[in-house]
Amino acid sequence: MSVRRIVPFAAALALAVGAPAAMANDDRGLPADQVISAIETVATSHKGNIKDVEIDEKDNQLLVEVTVVDADGKETEVRVDPQTSQIVQ
Repeated sequence: MSVRRIVPFAAALALAVGAPAAMANDDRGLPADQVISAIETVATSHKGNIKDVEIDEKDNQLLVEVTVVDADGKETEVRVDPQTSQIVQ
């Protein structure tokens, strides 16, 4: 998936989230720029279409979970640390 295909989605997500970059990681969510960076990380590392994006908590840390569907229809959930934009297990 090219980043060009993600830009409209990322822009819409940024407007929907509406979180300033300085917002702390808490019950209010994550800053939009961190979510967008996480989506871009997944888009460059996994081929396919993005089906879903969620903010999940694991071990007291917020993660961006992106569901990708490949050409064969197989779904893969990829978790990204929004602070570092690194894929985590």
